[in-house]
Amino acid sequence: METDSLFELFIFCMFYTNIDKLRYLRNNSNKLIAGVLEWIVSAKVTDYGQDVTLFCNVSNCCPNDAGWDRYSPEQRTLFIDVKTGHSNKKYDGKTLRGGYTLVIKNLTKNDLNVSYACVYGVTIGQSKFLWKEDVFTYISDTTPNPPNDNSRLSEIQIAGITIGIVVLVGVAVAIFVLFLKKTRKKGHISEVEAMPLLDYFLEDPSNIECIEGKDATLTCKVRAGSPPVQWKKASTAITSNENCLMSNKDTEYNLILKNVKPSDSGEYCVEVGQFSKTIKLAIKGMDFVKITIKWYNVK
Repeated sequence: METDSLFELFIFCMFYTNIDKLRYLRNNSNKLIAGVLEWIVSAKVTDYGQDVTLFCNVSNCCPNDAGWDRYSPEQRTLFIDVKTGHSNKKYDGKTLRGGYTLVIKNLTKNDLNVSYACVYGVTIGQSKFLWKEDVFTYISDTTPNPPNDNSRLSEIQIAGITIGIVVLVGVAVAIFVLFLKKTRKKGHISEVEAMPLLDYFLEDPSNIECIEGKDATLTCKVRAGSPPVQWKKASTAITSNENCLMSNKDTEYNLILKNVKPSDSGEYCVEVGQFSKTIKLAIKGMDFVKITIKWYNVK
């Protein structure tokens, strides 16, 4: 240093307050040898409008004044001492074990690309630029910044979310498959129901008349490969016995009633699958036959 500067510094230190001394030293920092103080960004952010924290490393912090300066390029004192200084809308600070902080509130572009320095006692730290890359956890001009390290999901959380997504997708696929099967089944049934059913009967059977005591034969003709033929009377199925015989040849099916009686008259039903036909049997007594023969002889 020059002799005049040293004398000026001696006089100033003898008669001015500590705060005035520190302001003088900062304004004439080119006359001091910079110490080893250096700040780092201790709390990064993901976007503008959040708070950025700078940390100045000081051992046994902090019996001396712990302040901050800003250069843009003009020198501006942000804090003479964060212990006694009052926070404002833009800046705040506090002492911690092993150093002290400067909190830049509501970060804007004007807070970047300028220099900051921490000042401890009469030691002025290195003036460093605060770059965009130092502040944000991720930099992109086209996409938003991702969450910072404190808000990132753990591996267990990621695994849980992955398993949950897989389960949901599996359930959705299963529901879709079941819905598709039911839809196809309904569509198939609708198509079957819409198709006209082929009647198993080749022709309508004829009603018959029979004389009491004779054998009556009820006949129907059905298609080859049809379901079994079943005979009924008054909704009661007829079974083969000594008075009732059943026979078939090719497409012709017969029900033979032996020695019919008046009680055998009525409607008979023949069923083949879901199709059915009715045959009426009329029994004529012997008196009718005698009258018919007598009338014939007289004539």
